[in-house]
Amino acid sequence: MTQQTTNTAVHADQKALVLVCYVLFVLGIVNGFTALVGVIVAHVKRSGAAGTVWQSHYDNMVLVFWAGLAVFIAGWLLQWVLIGFIVLGVLAVWYLYRTIRGLILAGDGRPYA
Repeated sequence: MTQQTTNTAVHADQKALVLVCYVLFVLGIVNGFTALVGVIVAHVKRSGAAGTVWQSHYDNMVLVFWAGLAVFIAGWLLQWVLIGFIVLGVLAVWYLYRTIRGLILAGDGRPYA
């Protein structure tokens, strides 16, 4: 195998893995567990993607998961004063926007800017 073929194969593998992680994140809006699986994969694969287009996607997934979890906990705790419902609604829109945008960009092979 030539270096070009190897690089193309690695690129395709990384792309497929990033797309799978984004799908896990989208499913995570319903069950949460699949997003946890996706962020674990993102944490593990992030260092191996350093200097590539895919590093920005792994960084995005890690940010979306951890920031989303923190805001989810805050929103859940604030439900008793009714503002929590607004926080959770805004979080859902932000989460889906970042995840779907990442899915589209990864499908095109572009970095998450």
